[in-house]
Amino acid sequence: MHIIHDYREQRGRYRMSPSAAVAVVVDSSTTIVGFGSLMVASHQGLVSLGRVLTLGVTCCLFTSMIMLPALLAWMSWNRGQGTEPEIQPELDIKKKLPPSDVATQPIPRAWTAIAACPTRGTSQPSPQITVPDNRNTSKAPV
Repeated sequence: MHIIHDYREQRGRYRMSPSAAVAVVVDSSTTIVGFGSLMVASHQGLVSLGRVLTLGVTCCLFTSMIMLPALLAWMSWNRGQGTEPEIQPELDIKKKLPPSDVATQPIPRAWTAIAACPTRGTSQPSPQITVPDNRNTSKAPV
């Protein structure tokens, strides 16, 4: 999680930042210590579980610190050199268009849910919701 977040924040070829490396090592080491503490239990099932989980998290640490950054660096070799399409921000009508052109431009995707609502964008009032009053104050409690 930390490495993928670090990858998405960077531009160009990926290099793991020291903060991401420290986060992965600290998270993994605390998990290894926690599962390793199962190896001192008197029950053989817990001892075996502690060994397997400690070995598994150690392998995940190796993969996260060595293999994943190498794979991301290889995948991002040409990133930032015009090989990826640029992501266009959503249309903000108030900033991009003069007031006279607003009605002729297409509606952005985010607004289609609002436009689909029958009472939004019209002069019709919203339907009033009435809650029946179930309190009967004329009778005494039984």
